Order: sequence, then structure tokens, then C-alpha cells
Amino acid sequence: MISGGRITDIEGKKLKDGQISGMAVNINIDEVRAEGEKMTVAYTFAIDYQPEFAKLAIRGEIFIQEKNAKEAAEKWKKTRQFPPALAEELLTSINYAASAVGTLVSFGLGVNAPIAIPRARIAPQEAGQPQKTKAA
Repeated sequence: MISGGRITDIEGKKLKDGQISGMAVNINIDEVRAEGEKMTVAYTFAIDYQPEFAKLAIRGEIFIQEKNAKEAAEKWKKTRQFPPALAEELLTSINYAASAVGTLVSFGLGVNAPIAIPRARIAPQEAGQPQKTKAA
């Protein structure tokens, strides 16, 4: 269960004037730490406005209270995956926080806001198949 979070760093840069043809949004999990029943997930939420128009990067941490925090952190380190319910909650939380902050930064740069994406859902993975996601 998500117990909190914070933004630790914000970067924004407008590279040129003109029209935006699209946005690429990337959420990267940078580090996972666990102590007892508490887990901290450090992330980077990056938006690239195309073509080479502007860039935003929001870094932060999400705090999770989880009975199996150490096991989840170890699994992440080995497989780069969280249990689906935790992954959904984590991605939704990161998206919400970073989209809110990104909207303020984008206004200052005069670019489109990184509008919140629908809640992420992780579909069960079949043996030998890549992980599938779908919007709710």
C-alpha cells in the first residue's frame, strides 16, 4: 500500500520554438530499497516533446508499506518486476504525482501539459509471453 511520496528533482528545458508533433513519456524505476515492512521506490518520469522540442524530467520517491517489502524488493532486483497489484498502484501513483508537477513546469515552458494517463492495469502473464498492459 502506498503510504506517501515526494518529488526530489525537476528539470525542464525548451529546446526550440515551433509545433509539437508528439510526446514520449517514460517511467523508469531507478532504485528499490526495503527495510522491514517499508519500501522506497525511486523513479524518473521523463517527457520528450517531439521533434526535439522540449524535455521534462521529474524525479521522486514513492513510499510503500508492505508486509513482504523485502521479498518484493529482492524480486525487483532479480526480475525487474513487482507483483501486478503493487505495480498498478505504483505506476498510478507515479503518474499522478509527476503529471501534476509536470503540468506546472510545462506551463512555465509554454508547452503542452503531460496529461494524466488512465490507471495502469497489468494483465496476467502467460508463460513465454511479454507482459501486457492496458488502460482501465
